[in-house]
Amino acid sequence: MQNFNKIQQFQSARLISPPKTMWRIYKFPLYEIYHAVIDLQLHLEDMQLITFINHNNLKDIINDKLSLKRMLTEYFSMNKTNLNARQYLYKNSPEKFV
Repeated sequence: MQNFNKIQQFQSARLISPPKTMWRIYKFPLYEIYHAVIDLQLHLEDMQLITFINHNNLKDIINDKLSLKRMLTEYFSMNKTNLNARQYLYKNSPEKFV
């Protein structure tokens, strides 16, 4: 029976790239960084996408008031009521308003 050191095998087979090495040396956080990606949908009137589950009733889906709300239409309605929102473009609004 051969003596087998799992830790030694892992360390000798491990490759760390130069950028990752520098991040470790300077103690930058490696796994706490997340990029926020948000789709900003543009659509024609009454042509917005609606997501639903197959077993849902079609009448309930169509009459759901939440399904009528979209990011673009809410952006315009927010600009009607909130004077501070008018300083931001549509593409920048998710950074300031959620």
